[in-house]
Amino acid sequence: MAQFELTASTTPAMNVSVTLLQDVLDQKTMVRADFYKLWGMEYKTTGTIITMRLCKFFERNVFGIRDSIAKAGNIDGCNFPKGVYYLTNFVPYTDNFPKLIPLGSYKVISDLFREDGSQIIRLQWYATVQRLNRQ
Repeated sequence: MAQFELTASTTPAMNVSVTLLQDVLDQKTMVRADFYKLWGMEYKTTGTIITMRLCKFFERNVFGIRDSIAKAGNIDGCNFPKGVYYLTNFVPYTDNFPKLIPLGSYKVISDLFREDGSQIIRLQWYATVQRLNRQ
């Protein structure tokens, strides 16, 4: 289970640990991310879906996620021998995010699965995009 706490006086960060019960060592692990935006009381699809091999996702450093994860945890993105994986005080680098994201609340459903379609894990992420108060 993920927990959020403040790393500084105003920066929320995520702490999470996952225990894999079997090895995931092939280079064929896939990641799919579906993006939803809150409209009224319901999250509706934005139509944005990213699907690619997990290793390629990390190699390309999509949205700077590899750099963010490397700073906060023990995940390399390709090979996962069974064991415990963690992120501590994880805060994504937003510098590599798209330059224009409409303000509002979002949900991202991330699936890791094998090439044959069998699911390894599903994560649901929630975030709010808001204006920064720059002075």
